[in-house]
Order: sequence, then C-alpha cells, then structure tokens
Amino acid sequence: MVGYYYADARFDAPAELNAVGRRVADSLAERYPAACALVVDNAALARFTGVAGEGGGVGPSGGGGEGGAPPPPVELFLKDASRGWRRMGGGGASGPRLRVAGGGGGRLAAAFLAALAASAHLALRDYDEHLDDPALDFLNPGLNARLAKA
Repeated sequence: MVGYYYADARFDAPAELNAVGRRVADSLAERYPAACALVVDNAALARFTGVAGEGGGVGPSGGGGEGGAPPPPVELFLKDASRGWRRMGGGGASGPRLRVAGGGGGRLAAAFLAALAASAHLALRDYDEHLDDPALDFLNPGLNARLAKA
C-alpha cells in the first residue's frame, strides 16, 4: 500500500485533503507509516492538458515543470507527526516534490491526452468497483499495458 488518492468531482474545489480524506489517510498511515496522499488539482489538470489554454485548444501547456514541461497536476501530502498532513513542494513550501521520470511532464501530458482521446478512462477500475464485482480487476493490467505503449 502506497497511499491514498483523491480527486474532487467539483472543478472549482481546492486541491486540499478534506476531512474524509484525512481520516482515510490517517487510517493508512497507522498501518503504513510512509503512506502518502495525492490530491488531484483540477485547475492544474486543465493547465496540464492545455484544456484551459488560450483559445480553448487542447494540448499540453508549458512552464512550471522541469525543462519547461507542465508539472504533474497533483499535490503530495505527507504525514508529519506533530502537524498532521502537510502539502509538500510547490507553492513555496519546502520538502519533496513530485517529479516525472522518463521524459518529463510533456511526455506525460501527451500520453494523458492520447489516453483521454482513446477513452481509456472508461476501462479504469478502482477498488470500490472490484468490491461490487470481483470480476473487475482494480489492478487494471490491460489498461496499464495500453498506457505503457503511449
């Protein structure tokens, strides 16, 4: 178990670990002290894919990441024993930052857009779906293989 990820359905929601998310992450951290929490930043996701870019075009926008590539559109939270869950990196905060290996954020954004155009997200299964129907594999081996080729 690595951690917990959260994406708010509301586009305008802040990229924060909400109260429910904190309880879930706390539960994981009790059993796995090195667990982390990742929160999708919807506004950064729009910038990452270029959807919110000038003229409404679709495509990765530059800046912010290594080599001018867009930074990953997620916020990393780590548990601090005395202060609770703390956002790491970005926004002037210190600490570990998320980095994209093997081609940087530009390659990741292009792969994300290709997967989105191919409706790959419709094949994504999560653990809740697996609990409802054990035939649905939350490890997503077929989807992972498709993404590795992108």
